[in-house]
Amino acid sequence: MNINPKLYHTLSWTWGIIMTIIGACAAAFLSATGHKAQKHGGAIYYEVGKKPWGGVSLGQYFFCSPGATKHTKDHEFGHSLQNCVWGPLFPFVIAIPSFIRCQKFNSNIRKGIPNEEDYYAIWFEKQASEWGEKMADQWPNN
Repeated sequence: MNINPKLYHTLSWTWGIIMTIIGACAAAFLSATGHKAQKHGGAIYYEVGKKPWGGVSLGQYFFCSPGATKHTKDHEFGHSLQNCVWGPLFPFVIAIPSFIRCQKFNSNIRKGIPNEEDYYAIWFEKQASEWGEKMADQWPNN
């Protein structure tokens, strides 16, 4: 995956507009409640909550726990890149399956059941991490 910032923003607000609009609404709410927008790669993100919980990507925006690792931010940015590629199919092909997978893994952890595979073993999680790691460092975060 190699995408320049102009194309990323164009695709986020056209082909990937469904998730980006949802993310923009969440971002507007968080901004109105005093949360500070930050940038990672081409995405805008907000730190939310008090406990570590990971993150969620909504188009060109993502939301993560305070102090999230670079890996988490890269991963969520990678999902925003996937949104540019999959557009209106993203919720069905990646977002919903990713949410279900995350809930299953977290439920197992709460119950003390070991997860049988690495969370990133499935293609869409692995791809999000790979794309995010590759692209985030190529774009300035300001």
